[in-house]
Amino acid sequence: MLSTCFDHLFGQLAAPQQRRINMEALLSTWLMLNDNVTQSENGAPLFDASRIPSIPLSETSVGALLTALAWQPVVSVRLWVLALQTLTLLANIKCPGDGETMATSSGERWLARAILADSNLSAVLVNFLSFGSVQGPGGSHNSAQVGLAVLLGAYD
Repeated sequence: MLSTCFDHLFGQLAAPQQRRINMEALLSTWLMLNDNVTQSENGAPLFDASRIPSIPLSETSVGALLTALAWQPVVSVRLWVLALQTLTLLANIKCPGDGETMATSSGERWLARAILADSNLSAVLVNFLSFGSVQGPGGSHNSAQVGLAVLLGAYD
C-alpha cells in the first residue's frame, strides 16, 4: 500500500503541477521509512548503500524522479544527497513483472538497469556536475561546478 502511495507521489514530480510536491520532503520521508539505521562509533547515523528498501518504487517513479532532477532549476546540496541516496537504494531492487527490456542474462530484472536506461540520466549528471546551485543557510549563490566541488570535497 505504501508503495502505491509513493509511486503516485513520485509520479507527480514529473507532472507540470510538480511545484505542489516538495521533492526534498518526499525523498526524506521515503528514505526515513526505509531506514534500518546503522550508527558509527560516535553514534552518528551512517548511510548503508547495500540496503534493500522495504518500500519499493516502480520504474515509472524512477523515471519521474530523474525527469524532475533533470529539469529542476535550483537543486540544493541536501536535495542532491537525498536524491543520490534514493537512487542508490532503488538500484538494489529486483523488479517484479515480465518485461524483457530490463532482464539480465539470468532473467532477473533490476531497477538499476532502468536508472541507467532512462533518457534523463545524462541530463541529471550534467546538472549535478556542471550547472548546479548551492543553497546554504546564508542564502544561495550560483556555482558553475557544484558537483565537482562536492566530488573534490569527498576526495579530500
